[in-house]
Amino acid sequence: MGIGHRHDLYNTSLVSHHNNILVVITYNARPLVVMPTKQYSNIEQLSEKTGIAKRTIRSLYQQRKISGIKAGHRTLLFDAEKVCAELARFEVKAVQ
Repeated sequence: MGIGHRHDLYNTSLVSHHNNILVVITYNARPLVVMPTKQYSNIEQLSEKTGIAKRTIRSLYQQRKISGIKAGHRTLLFDAEKVCAELARFEVKAVQ
């Protein structure tokens, strides 16, 4: 649990980690941001964890069949547990 302060020309922020929640408070009338501090995986890491090709992961993301976070121009981040749960709904049950 640490508290860090970041100061720049336009914004003053307080960053605090508490109970696996990242809280960012800004003082210049910007909204409060609260994000969980989960471990996110990029496409390569997710591909290794799930055994699904990187191109297929990109296609599923573009088709909005799996959720992800666009963290930059090219960077996509995924919560591996959430993606596995989303992919489970595509499982075809065996006929008995």
